[in-house]
This record gives sequence, C-alpha cells and structure tokens, in this order.
Amino acid sequence: MLNKCFFDFRFFEITLSQKIFIVFVLALVLRLSFLCVVLINVTYLTPDSFDYIRLARSVIESNIYGTPGNLEIFRVPLYPLLMSGGMLFFKTSFIPTLLLFQAIIDSFSAVLVMKSTQFLFKEDAEKIGFLAGILYSLSPLCIVYSTKVLSETVFVFLLLLLFVSSLKVINRENIRTNFILFYFIFIGILAGVLCLTRAVFIPLAVLFLLWISFRVKRVKYILLVAIFLFLIPGIWVVRNHHACGYTGITSVPAVNMYRYDACSVLARIHSISFTEQQSKIDSELDKISTQKEISEYCAKRAFSVIKEHPFLYAYLQCKNSIGTFLPAVNDLFESFGFIIGGKGTLGVINSSGLVKGMKHYFNGRNDLLLIALPLAFLLLVFYTFALYGIYVVIKKDSGGVVMDHLFIFLLLLYFFIAGGAAATPRFRVPVEPFLSVYAAVGIIFLIKNFFFRKGIL
Repeated sequence: MLNKCFFDFRFFEITLSQKIFIVFVLALVLRLSFLCVVLINVTYLTPDSFDYIRLARSVIESNIYGTPGNLEIFRVPLYPLLMSGGMLFFKTSFIPTLLLFQAIIDSFSAVLVMKSTQFLFKEDAEKIGFLAGILYSLSPLCIVYSTKVLSETVFVFLLLLLFVSSLKVINRENIRTNFILFYFIFIGILAGVLCLTRAVFIPLAVLFLLWISFRVKRVKYILLVAIFLFLIPGIWVVRNHHACGYTGITSVPAVNMYRYDACSVLARIHSISFTEQQSKIDSELDKISTQKEISEYCAKRAFSVIKEHPFLYAYLQCKNSIGTFLPAVNDLFESFGFIIGGKGTLGVINSSGLVKGMKHYFNGRNDLLLIALPLAFLLLVFYTFALYGIYVVIKKDSGGVVMDHLFIFLLLLYFFIAGGAAATPRFRVPVEPFLSVYAAVGIIFLIKNFFFRKGIL
C-alpha cells in the first residue's frame, strides 16, 4: 500500500490548491513559450491541418460540410466546426487564437491528470497526482502537439474530462443525490462528442460503456449513458445517410485500413517498399469519384487482403506499432524550422526496420541526431518508470479500484496497437496522461524503497 509518510518534504507539503496552481502555470508557460517559437517559424500546420481548415471554410462559405456533390464523411466534424467558429469571430487571427486555446485547455488537462489520481489511489494520491501533473506538463509530445492545428489536444482534454467525471460520479464525490442523473447524462453526451472529435474513440465507446456498467451496476444510469452516447454520433450517422447514402459515423477505419494496414501486407507480399505500394493504392482511389464509393472500395479490398493473410497482418500490425513509442523528434525539429530526412521515413521503418528508418530520416544531420538521442533516452526512462508503476499497481494493493486500472490498461493497449502501419508518436498523445500517472507511481515507489533501505524513512 502507498505509504502515508512517504515524501514528507516541505515541497510536497504545500496545499492542494498551490499544487494545482504550480502544475497549471508550469504547463501553460511551457506551451505558450513553445507556441511563440511555432508562430515565428510558421510551423503549426501539418497535412491533416489543411483538411481541417478546408472543412471549416466550407461550413462558413457554403454552409455545408465538404464540397457540393461530395460531402465529407472522412473527417468527423467537431474540430472543424470549432475552427469555423474561430474563423467567424477572429477572422485572419483565428489560428493563433486556436493554438492559444489549445495551450490553455492542455494546461487544464494537466490539472485533470492530478484530479484522476484522487480516485485511482487512496494513499499518497495527492503526491502521485502532483508528480503526474508535472510529468504531463513537461511532456515534449504534448507540448509539441498542443501547438499544431490538429484535434489531439481537444480530444485529450475531453477524454480526461470524461474519465474524471465518470470516476467522480462512480464514487459519488461531492454530488447531490438530485444531480446524479444530470452527471450521467453529461458523461453520456461527452462520450458521444468524443466519437465526433476523433474516429479513434468509436471502438472505445463500447469499452467505456462496459466499464461504466461494471462500476455503476444501476440499469437506469447505464441506460442514460448509453442513450446519449449513441444519440450524439447517431445524429451524424443520419446526416451521412441522408447526405450521401453512407451508413456510418466516418469512413476513416475503412480508408486507413486499406491505405496503411493492408498496404503494409501487400508491400511485403509484392516485395516492394511501403511507399511504392501506397502510391499504387492512391492511384486506384484517384479513379473513384465520391467518398462513399472510396470507403466501400477500401473496406472490400482491406478485408480481402487481411482475410487472405491474417497472420502476416497481425505480425505487421504489432511490428509497425513501434512508431507509437518513438520520441516526437520530427515534429519537434520542424517546429524550430529544421526539415530533415527524406520523405517516406514511415515507409522505410515499416519495410526495412527502425535503424534504417533513422538513417534515412537524419540523412547525415549528426548534430540533430545528438539532440534526439538524449530525448530518446529520457523517453526510455519515462517508459521504465511507467512500466514499474504498472507493475506496482498490479502487484500491490494500491488502494485503487481494479476495474478502473483495467480500463486504463485496455486503453493503453488499444492506442499502442491501433496505429499499425500508420503509427507515429501522435498516436501516443491520448495515453500520455495515463503514462504520466503510472510513471509517477513508479518514481515514488523506487525512491521510497531506496530511502527505506537506507533507513531514512
């Protein structure tokens, strides 16, 4: 059990409100400082950013989501709609305003990381939360992506808000009896909104509902959550069906499964590079006119390839997922204006391995390699602490609830494997808060054990 007397240092004995203030200000200062660098170098856009901007403008200029005759079913709508609101109010300065908003809500995410430990651990929860909040605040991955025109930062904030709100209502913490129904409605709506923020949450919605069902065990509350969880994305399904005859929330799973996962399998079978195979697939898709037809074609081809080679697919899915664990040096260097490595690094990693992928990426820039190596080492240390923290939670009675930790473990597993051939450090952003929590547990236990052996505590 986490020991109450551990870390009785003056720094850790400050009040909870002071700890929250320190974590929030630390996170905000780091993100605003990095935002200044990004704005100066104009490095806040990625290929996906242009899609989001295009959709936001289509909403304002044409009052439709997509292009006339070919409405959008690939990108889920919440982030582009948020951007369209920014465009209306802030005109040409909407991108700096959007990134400032993201820096602020990501700082609040650091506070939510602190809050989550209050329910996950009964002993030393405040100390674990404080350290976890600091680790999240310092995360280069989260700092970098909070300054990109991408939906990750909004998604992480909503995911943490959902998780903490669910834990709060499960534990009935400071909730009046007559407000409990409203809390369950709120978390149902929030889960539904997450489905429309990033498509990657759609399979997790089922996992979330199962977790709530096990923890609440009251049918009327579970039904309330389920109704609103399915109602929100259900409205978008009706829109897609009415607008273009597509019955689904998004075509992302089908398209990405063919362009990345099945592509990786086909590249291995045909003994060509991942990039070459993907170019062939893109040439096929260029001949198809509507997004609905593209989705149907991709789904058919992807399932056909995977069905024929299930074991090769499973092997490559796990092998290629290593990209999720890498440091985000590419986006970090690009934020400072350094463009290194040739295109197709992901393809080189998928076809020839990590070492050759690194050589291809750095392409003789040994100075930047020397910067990347310490970052990789620190990330490895972070993973080590997180793994040890997970081991401690599993092995010891940490005061947490088993089902809550099991939900997090499944969440981690999903995001680490889901990337497959498309895996990049970007896929790790949603689980960085939970890794920070377990890393904090690992650090505290390692230091505690050291002091106990020395007879200091």
